[in-house]
Amino acid sequence: MINSVELSSLVKKQLKKLLIHIVVSFQNWVEDIETRGLEEVRKIPGYHDEPLKGELKGFRSIRLGRGYRAYYQVIGGPVTLGKLIESIRLGENLSQTNLAKKLKISRSHLNDIEKGNKAVSPERAARFAKALGHSKERFVELSLQSLVGEAGLKLKVAVYVA
Repeated sequence: MINSVELSSLVKKQLKKLLIHIVVSFQNWVEDIETRGLEEVRKIPGYHDEPLKGELKGFRSIRLGRGYRAYYQVIGGPVTLGKLIESIRLGENLSQTNLAKKLKISRSHLNDIEKGNKAVSPERAARFAKALGHSKERFVELSLQSLVGEAGLKLKVAVYVA
């Protein structure tokens, strides 16, 4: 089940320019996904969630208000820490070399993390989150979920602030 939404830096900038009621509608949609999951939220008629055609095929849209729609795309199955880091890097137009410097790791190590070939400890995941300005809880949760999965355990990890 998909229950997280990652916003690119461009989207974050665009949200600052919109009318407050449109931003609130978008935030409600994000919270609904985090609470209920994307599949359930798609069934809510008020969002008018629908696939797009033509040049935007592969994207979906939701209605935020009269004349306002948000486009989104589900990318590659369940979210992993490596996929999250890669999507942040791509959303901020950073090369692997530049992001690796920011995270204080080698480019090849970053590549291995993004491809899922290297695990990241919860401590290092928290450090990465801080360096990237993202949720420490989400990065640690994904790190722990990876370790649980590697152990062959069919468990879902949830991390909350103590």
